[in-house]
Amino acid sequence: MKWTIIHPSRGRCQKAFEAAESCINNFDSSVDTLEYIVSIDSDDAEQTCYAQWCVPSGITLIINNNRSLVDACNNAAKIASGDCFLVLSDDFLTPRHWNELLKLKIDRDMYGILVNDGISDGDIMSLPIMSKSLYERIGYIYHPEFFSLFADNALLDVVKKLDCLIDCRHLLFEHMHYIVGKAPKDATYERENSHYAYTNGKMIYDKLKKRGYDL
Repeated sequence: MKWTIIHPSRGRCQKAFEAAESCINNFDSSVDTLEYIVSIDSDDAEQTCYAQWCVPSGITLIINNNRSLVDACNNAAKIASGDCFLVLSDDFLTPRHWNELLKLKIDRDMYGILVNDGISDGDIMSLPIMSKSLYERIGYIYHPEFFSLFADNALLDVVKKLDCLIDCRHLLFEHMHYIVGKAPKDATYERENSHYAYTNGKMIYDKLKKRGYDL
């Protein structure tokens, strides 16, 4: 099985490197293959830093004029070639042999997997994991109208609506977020969790949910 890691990042070169290194080290390469894509913004001041560790490591680095992490994820998905996509943020930790643990629960061709992030109670897909067939069915990782907030709520709704949810909340992919005191609040958090991101996201979420996500 081939996995694609889609890793959106902004202004966090060192933190992104540490997350990628941990994810790769916890991947069991004896049974699967791994494609890794880091997706950053064209106005990121740390572009050179990202390139310095991505290129020698064989990691694909893409740079686009993204509005937010939603665009960064979706642009990476367009070039992803894996059978399954996993969206990893800078502030997530992966369990040892995470690919093998997830594969034990995959029992269908089209699926979205819900894992435990240590924060939410299962009402959002904060770490999206989906089959390429699901991505091709809906056409995105996150609905492109979103800026950031509520995109993960909507994704879980879509997966449930298509009846292809695999519940893996027994597996902890720990979210080292500032809201639980596991990271300092930085400019990237401020951008993705702004008042605009909330009000815009809530409006779009209510609109899309009302029309059944156009499925």
